[in-house]
Amino acid sequence: HGIPQALSGIAGDEQRSRRRWTVVGGTGAGGGLSVQEGRSIKSTLLAKRLSTGSQIEELMSGGGRLNYRLFSGSGPATGWISTSVGGRALLAASDAPLPTALRQPAALPVA
Repeated sequence: HGIPQALSGIAGDEQRSRRRWTVVGGTGAGGGLSVQEGRSIKSTLLAKRLSTGSQIEELMSGGGRLNYRLFSGSGPATGWISTSVGGRALLAASDAPLPTALRQPAALPVA
């Protein structure tokens, strides 16, 4: 019944968001996701790409872009990435199941 009081002050606050994500896109020829220095898709492109399977922490997001900090995997320590391309999600919530191509066999969750 409503948002718990502890969460009500955080809801919608981009600055406080600290969700973790797994990179599930970028399996094409380039391998991984392109990373930009700034929020704009036209900002400076970093030399390294964020590898598929990397775990990242969300620092800020909006407009289909996400500012991250690398938690595990390989790629730039921080930067901005697109969250989807052509309607395909490039990230999965770290507590969400990975796409079949990236998943290791595991027991089914108990309902």
